[in-house]
Amino acid sequence: MTLNDDFGQAGYLSDLRVYLIAQSKTPPGGTNPNNPPYIPTITSLSADYATATQNISLNESISKEIIFERRQAKFYHLYPFGHAEQHPWLKNKDNAFDPKIYLVPQFYYEPTSQGKAYDAEFYIGVTGLKPPQNLALLFQVADGTADPLSIKPNIHWSYLRNNEWIGFAKHEVQDGTDGLINSGIITFSIPDEASSANTMLPTGQHWLRAAVADESDGVCRLLAVSAQGLTVTFQNQGNDPAFPEKVLTKSTISKLNSPDAAIKAISQPFPSFGGRGAEQETVFYTRVSERLRHKDRAIALWDYEHLILEAFPQIYKAKCLNHTRYETDGTGIRIYNELAPGHVTIVTIPDIPDQQFHNLRDPLKPFTSLGLLAEIKEFLTKRLSCFVQLHVENPRFEEVRVNFKVKFYEGFDEIFYEKKLNQAITAFLSPWAFASDKRPSFGGKIYKSVLMNFIEEQPYVDYVTDFQLFHDLEDNPGIINKEEVEGSTAISILVSSKNI
Repeated sequence: MTLNDDFGQAGYLSDLRVYLIAQSKTPPGGTNPNNPPYIPTITSLSADYATATQNISLNESISKEIIFERRQAKFYHLYPFGHAEQHPWLKNKDNAFDPKIYLVPQFYYEPTSQGKAYDAEFYIGVTGLKPPQNLALLFQVADGTADPLSIKPNIHWSYLRNNEWIGFAKHEVQDGTDGLINSGIITFSIPDEASSANTMLPTGQHWLRAAVADESDGVCRLLAVSAQGLTVTFQNQGNDPAFPEKVLTKSTISKLNSPDAAIKAISQPFPSFGGRGAEQETVFYTRVSERLRHKDRAIALWDYEHLILEAFPQIYKAKCLNHTRYETDGTGIRIYNELAPGHVTIVTIPDIPDQQFHNLRDPLKPFTSLGLLAEIKEFLTKRLSCFVQLHVENPRFEEVRVNFKVKFYEGFDEIFYEKKLNQAITAFLSPWAFASDKRPSFGGKIYKSVLMNFIEEQPYVDYVTDFQLFHDLEDNPGIINKEEVEGSTAISILVSSKNI
């Protein structure tokens, strides 16, 4: 307890002395005037209560402003980066899409999602924004970092208005990243109702949210998000014909050709992309001959494959299968059916050196990125029959695994040469992960005798015993020792297991 003044102790003692003298004609404490009456002191003070209650009405019927102003208690939701008061009148005032008040914060879609929770969220705070205004943001991603076996997720964009997330309309977002699987610019039309005086997130900024319901591993890893982003296109000024193919390193472009006082500075944070040099004469004749054959239409299997290889130089090999359905259903199960009339499946193998430059997730399994697969499907869709159901997917990589006992020659360190032998076997089964001139191929066989002979010919191996060869399918490790291993489907590629 804190007092603004004292208890009046000094005045009490003086008045008490006067009173006692008047009553008994004898001063308190005897005849000594400096001996005041004894005053007991408090050594401890405690207070307690049994129950304290306060009713907080949070139902929709109490939504008038006058009731809101007279509220005797406030109810808050605590979020990871702030807080927000919850009351029906606040919801009705802002025409919130969900007027109900919950006990704990909710992380879910708009009402059309039936309350399904988000799998992942990403917040972007923008300062200096004056809605209504268009906002262009550059999203730079690490190509190929999305899970190639995942499904491309739908990105749900929303903005913060008075501590309430409001979804953008479809026409208010122009996505140049194809769902954050490619680097590009996303332009938002920020409405006037977007507010910066929010408490759920730091105030003074307008906040945007990107959220996915599931398959969040289908989004590439973000490197940077920058405002004032734009795309620069090369224009030939009598340059070397091979110049467009050259990649401009970051920070090469640093100023305008014609200065503009309204632009303070220019930066190029990332290398250039998408350049192609002048077409060589031999390549020209090949392209023209192929064009005369397929006439820019995907009809035969040959047409599909050569259209892809010409339009996408980063693809090493494309394989087309008619009457074949290969896709992931809504429950995440992979469907493979070679007797599916009307379905056409395309599987691709990327150019290995190019993919190594873009950080492969698994060098033993050279998957094509989801962004490139989406571009290929969009490219072919414009050139095929409307009756065709097209699927563009990665191959099925089936692992080969061995188990054996080995005796090294005397004088060879077992720990060191065990690792070296594992690496040699991996390079034998998946040579493209170690040499740039090697490429994976569909089909093929691996014979147990050939692989065992390769191991025995290593200069540090004395002999091998109890040699076993296994074939591991997707989520189904092999348990039967085989004399030879062959791909189980037409789109299978045999690769080395990580754990030999």
